[in-house]
Amino acid sequence: MVYVTTSRAVWLALLVSLISFIVIKFYREKSKHLFGITIGTSFTLVFLYIQLEGTRLGDWLNDQSREHFSKNFFSGRSGLWAELWEAIMASPVIGHGVGVHARDITSYQLTSHNQFLQTMLESGFIGFVILIGLLLSLWLLLLKNLNHGVTVWSMSFFVGILVYQSLEMSLFINNTWFGLFQWLIICIGISFKDNYTKTDKNL
Repeated sequence: MVYVTTSRAVWLALLVSLISFIVIKFYREKSKHLFGITIGTSFTLVFLYIQLEGTRLGDWLNDQSREHFSKNFFSGRSGLWAELWEAIMASPVIGHGVGVHARDITSYQLTSHNQFLQTMLESGFIGFVILIGLLLSLWLLLLKNLNHGVTVWSMSFFVGILVYQSLEMSLFINNTWFGLFQWLIICIGISFKDNYTKTDKNL
């Protein structure tokens, strides 16, 4: 994916994965907080991104992005996410129904470009809490055994995948093949740990 794409979201996810690997490998005790920090930071940055467009700082970031990446920093997501949030707040508890797309409820003919906002759009905060609970349970399974390189890499990419979901959607809809690959990365770490534990007990 990194090799064939020019998407900054993929490169950002890879960078975050590598940073996470260093944290997990060398700061084991602090690494358990990565999940909460990633989710909290991702949401904070979404709302900051919405507010930045048209500001002096936003214009500077846009100029830097054009210079270094030949792309605008503001790709249209700020306006899309602002309208999405208004739609979410119109039905915050149960959402607008599974299968609703951003183009059905906003002026943009685009997907939500954010798995978490899409979840809230479809199933409200109830669905969002369930999603976070699912992801957290997977994180806790990985945390149980950090003595093996496979688990460490799986956790590192898990953090990168969470960041990627803040800019795209692939865990459940859109890019299904890529989503399956991401789930495979996560589950390999869990499966490897379980298999190792069983073998260890037999010994």
